[in-house]
Amino acid sequence: MPADGLEAVELVGKAEPDNEYQYYKPKRSSSLKSARTPPDTPARKAVRFADVFGLDLTTVKTVFDHDAPPKIPASAMQDLRLDSDLSLSSIGAKHYRLCFAQPGASPSFMTRVLAQTVSLESADIDQTRNMLTGTVRVKSFGFEKHIFIRITFNNWQTHSETSAAYVQGSHDGMTDRFSFSIVFPVCMVAGEQAQFAIRYETHTGLLFWDNNYGQNYVVTCYAKHTDMGGDGSWIHYI
Repeated sequence: MPADGLEAVELVGKAEPDNEYQYYKPKRSSSLKSARTPPDTPARKAVRFADVFGLDLTTVKTVFDHDAPPKIPASAMQDLRLDSDLSLSSIGAKHYRLCFAQPGASPSFMTRVLAQTVSLESADIDQTRNMLTGTVRVKSFGFEKHIFIRITFNNWQTHSETSAAYVQGSHDGMTDRFSFSIVFPVCMVAGEQAQFAIRYETHTGLLFWDNNYGQNYVVTCYAKHTDMGGDGSWIHYI
């Protein structure tokens, strides 16, 4: 069977002479046909890069008119959430969570204050400023008193203290309210915890603590992931 694309030639016993030079040339056989490519055979494709022909592989277009840069279609930006509360700077930001219930929300809160003399009343976190804020209720033992928040960010290897300020008009005859605020350190990373307790010193030198029944008040740091949802139209534009 002849190979594809080759013409089969057979030498026969009888040759025809060439009149001018009197030599014999082979006669084509009428029994063998040239092989043909089937009509449905796919054509072969060849890839040639521009540099083969001496051309550049890339084309750089420089914008000279900086006052009139190219316009980007709105469809390329619709999935990019660039509002102030979810900007690119918030990607990978930190999020803090209180790991305790609000003592002041309990119906027996005042009983707790009078029993142990000092108690955290409420706590909140300003996620924008990475700040812990809260209020403390203390049993009143005279006019002069000092409230401190003792906090650690490394499981009590080291600690610091912040003074709480008296809330004007909060005296109810038996207790007073104080407020405090503490900024979390920039070096605090996801998985780390802050623990704090409250110290109350009276004008007579008496000392009282609220450490959440020996467990301390715990705040955990988490990684905040920005939701960049959508089908990536900006990638399509590029």
